[in-house]
Amino acid sequence: MPLALILPIALRAASTLVFLVAVVVAGVMNRSIAIVPLLAIAATLTQLAVRRVAPSPIEGLQAAFQSPMGPPPHPAAKLLRSALTSTVAYGVLFGFSALIAAMFQVTEFSRILTQFDFGLIAVPTVLAFLTGVLVAKTAASQAANMMGDLQQAFADMQAQQPGQPANDEEPFTFEGEIIDPDDRDL
Repeated sequence: MPLALILPIALRAASTLVFLVAVVVAGVMNRSIAIVPLLAIAATLTQLAVRRVAPSPIEGLQAAFQSPMGPPPHPAAKLLRSALTSTVAYGVLFGFSALIAAMFQVTEFSRILTQFDFGLIAVPTVLAFLTGVLVAKTAASQAANMMGDLQQAFADMQAQQPGQPANDEEPFTFEGEIIDPDDRDL
């Protein structure tokens, strides 16, 4: 796979992995369980902010291929569903990481959110936002380069084609049979 395709995929995965690492760190360090919904909300709002700041060229294609059967879901419903799904997934990951940490240390969860917890939310949010914008900008430039290459290839193909024949007495195909005008006169 060329680097031009691997880089956006790796950056997109990194923006998601940053929040997952933050959840695992919170679980291992016995932070407050209140950090889980806050991280889920931060991840959802970061994704929304990235879409507003740097829209992806893929979104236009997705809209073109959506089913015309019924109205599209309301954006608030999609946002709520994403936040709830993230909260459940992050809660499960938080619980597993806390269980694994409990095998090696005494587990006592923090009762309040501290500055460290807010830093654990802020750092992944900023990193995910920056990588998300970078991915969208990279994808847009790659799409523009690809379109330019396609246009150049079509222009080259048209330049290589011979001009139109001077007379209409050139061979042609009719119903899968090649008709030669010289043979018609016989």
